[in-house]
Amino acid sequence: MRQLSDEFLQCARRRVNGPVAERTETDLRRATSDLYYALFHAVCGSLVEPLRTHTENPGFKEIFALLYRKPDHGRLERKSRQALGATSLDPRFKRVAQQICGMKNKREDADYNPLAKMVLSTIASDLETVETVLEDYWNADAAARIGFAIMLSDRELR
Repeated sequence: MRQLSDEFLQCARRRVNGPVAERTETDLRRATSDLYYALFHAVCGSLVEPLRTHTENPGFKEIFALLYRKPDHGRLERKSRQALGATSLDPRFKRVAQQICGMKNKREDADYNPLAKMVLSTIASDLETVETVLEDYWNADAAARIGFAIMLSDRELR
């Protein structure tokens, strides 16, 4: 279920690659935010991936929404940081975790810090990186990808 993730990537691409004369600071801020949300929704989409064949089931929409909304931004970042230290984790998933951490902080600056300066070259580089990381993510074994998404979205037991 990568549609929403791909759409966020497309939005970022349009904002970064649009006509220079029409590009605004807001476009750069939204592109940064879009890149984070492409990663976030990739994880959400992976959680519901096993349900995609049951769309006609009456309980589908409720279960789909519960699973899709399971990731929490703060927990996702914490679990991603933990994943970076895991020696047995597939390097593709480590790169996703690394990008989640970095892009979450950039998104917070873009969305909440009016003094933050958005630099086109940095955002264009982030776009290339996120595109590559997500392409590798979607090409990974589906069961491994779903397991990774579950690990990132799972609540800590206390």
